[in-house]
Amino acid sequence: MQGINLKIVSILLLLTVLWSCENGSKIELAPYEILHDNSSKVWILKSQYENNIDRTPYNRLDKWVLTFYNDQTFVLTTLGHFADYSLHQGRFEFADDNTTLIYTWKSGQVDRNKIELIDRTNLIYWVEQDNQSKIKMHFIPIDKMPVPTSVDLNEF
Repeated sequence: MQGINLKIVSILLLLTVLWSCENGSKIELAPYEILHDNSSKVWILKSQYENNIDRTPYNRLDKWVLTFYNDQTFVLTTLGHFADYSLHQGRFEFADDNTTLIYTWKSGQVDRNKIELIDRTNLIYWVEQDNQSKIKMHFIPIDKMPVPTSVDLNEF
């Protein structure tokens, strides 16, 4: 008899979960977890527009790379300087409404950037400089580096 009651309760619980999923309920992640995936996550610049003019570096090595860590620190550098410690560091946080990403640099400078979109594959925000120029930065998770065709992977 208890086995039947347990089956009924399990079925009701399953139906409740399925019903809530079909009703448009979704689990929302905190923006922090999206940026660092509970460890660290490296993002690379996909595009950069200054006052609607494309300023995206053509050379991949010149693109900005942002690394966010789960202790709310970050590192900013270019891909070409990623390994030589030519970097800028600080702490990051979100404003209370999660629409502004705040960088506090080691120098003490604080930058507040308006977020346009944040999800697991996109980080788009606006940087305002001197109330004259608006820069739109679009970062994506860094992709796997392509292997040159001259390298034989079977040798490794």
